[in-house]
Amino acid sequence: MFQLSAELSLPYGTFAPCRIEGTEVTNFSTVHQWRSIRSGFLTVAILALSTSISARADVIYHYTGQNFTSASGGFTTDDSLNGQFSLSSALASNLNEADLTPISLSFSAGPATINDSNLGFNIFVVSTDATGAITAWLIAVQNDANDTSLVTAGGLLGGLIPGDNVDSPLGSAVNETAGSFSTMPGAVVPEPSGIALVVIGLVGVVGLHRRRLI
Repeated sequence: MFQLSAELSLPYGTFAPCRIEGTEVTNFSTVHQWRSIRSGFLTVAILALSTSISARADVIYHYTGQNFTSASGGFTTDDSLNGQFSLSSALASNLNEADLTPISLSFSAGPATINDSNLGFNIFVVSTDATGAITAWLIAVQNDANDTSLVTAGGLLGGLIPGDNVDSPLGSAVNETAGSFSTMPGAVVPEPSGIALVVIGLVGVVGLHRRRLI
């Protein structure tokens, strides 16, 4: 004997519980619809988890300078200007005195270091060849708090004399031979959209697991 209770409207169909000799069963079409929806949601959740997080791989340009030919104060001729800066993507080919805005940077020479935490005035201008390699540059960074500046120039950019120069309350140093640049891949930085996709997938899987336990 069937004993049918009031129907319950759901977004995905009508849920109509009934009893057959004391045993509770559920309307077949509603169960079928719910299982299809649950299966589809689980598939989306699994795909979200299995999809690689969209990411940006920064490119780091590393500068290696020559030893100073003249130095005073806290600097010696064994010191050199070295540093690096990172960009969100590799430099384009055939740039002509292009202005850059690095994501991060760090340059040092002897006892002087300038990085993101103490950077004040700065200039980044570069030219590149057909492969995107830096062929000419003017990079100047300054710590405004202690009036220390580090400058490197190469490739006769704008007629500048190539070489490195340091001016600081600690002393000064200079050479007239330009160093060189090399590149290396930077850290992989997850994009917000990729992180959100994975979070949605995790929430979906946990939600389905909890529903099964109830």
